Amino acid sequence: METLIPLGTGGFIPRWWHTMCFLVLSRQGAVVLDAGSGFARLLDPAIAARLARVERLEILLTHY
Repeated sequence: METLIPLGTGGFIPRWWHTMCFLVLSRQGAVVLDAGSGFARLLDPAIAARLARVERLEILLTHY
């Protein structure tokens, strides 16, 4: 089963929320969709704990 975790959904202009970034977790690994400022949330303790079990992390950039 896949899990989608929004790391940032604030659009393209950074303000007090993070810009676009999503984490998809599955049994096979994890994928980060886009690397907006929400990418920094991968270091949050709760998210980092979930990533500790992941063997493979990939990043997919959909736009510049």
